[in-house]
Amino acid sequence: MEPSPPPPPPDKNCNEQRFCCMVCLCPRLRMVYGKCQHKFCVDCLYNNKDNSLRILSCPLCNQTGQFPEKKPVIPDDNIEIQKCLGIVECPNEGCNYEMWSWDQEQHFNEYFPQNIDEGFSDTNKEICDIFKCF
Repeated sequence: MEPSPPPPPPDKNCNEQRFCCMVCLCPRLRMVYGKCQHKFCVDCLYNNKDNSLRILSCPLCNQTGQFPEKKPVIPDDNIEIQKCLGIVECPNEGCNYEMWSWDQEQHFNEYFPQNIDEGFSDTNKEICDIFKCF
């Protein structure tokens, strides 16, 4: 019996449509799932000052009471799953930008051209480590 082939690389378009926040349309590591099964990033759902819910109903289905009233703690396992899907944080200090791994080089070129040579090689290693999840 032949060993099964390795899983295919992640489908960029599929991931971008299914795993981005449906409000800001950005890839995020910290997502909250509602009772209605819709998901949004904590930044779109909750106020930063008091961690209270910004909205009363789900932005997609308009059902009320779908999300916790206070910002929940997102389990590390959920964040790791998002990373396995290809979402990464910019490794540059002070930049909190989250993006798809395949957009990282463009982000570096636009915002950190001075350290593209030294920073991107470390980032490529990080991306390779992330995709070992597959």
